[in-house]
Amino acid sequence: MPLKQYQEKRNFAKSPEPKGDDTKARRQKKGKALFFCVQKHLASHLHYDLRLKYHGVFMSWAVPKASSLDSKINRFAQQVEDHSVGDGSFEGVTPEAYGAGVVVV
Repeated sequence: MPLKQYQEKRNFAKSPEPKGDDTKARRQKKGKALFFCVQKHLASHLHYDLRLKYHGVFMSWAVPKASSLDSKINRFAQQVEDHSVGDGSFEGVTPEAYGAGVVVV
């Protein structure tokens, strides 16, 4: 999913979230370091966001429950729109809108 979908859901004049640049994202060279992050997101419901860097964007999944130490317990993950790689270091409070709430890396 391109960053356009992520950008359309947000008002960056009000949100401190990074906007990202879809053009730069697609020009990422091979051999760049891999990166992932997990964010604790207190929005309408507490959940976790898993982000995997791939081709210059974060492929993203919302995970409604924390991980378990019991390997027999599986967790559901819902793929959501791609996010800007700047989102990997973002912590803060997003305003009333899509994804509003507190975000902690």
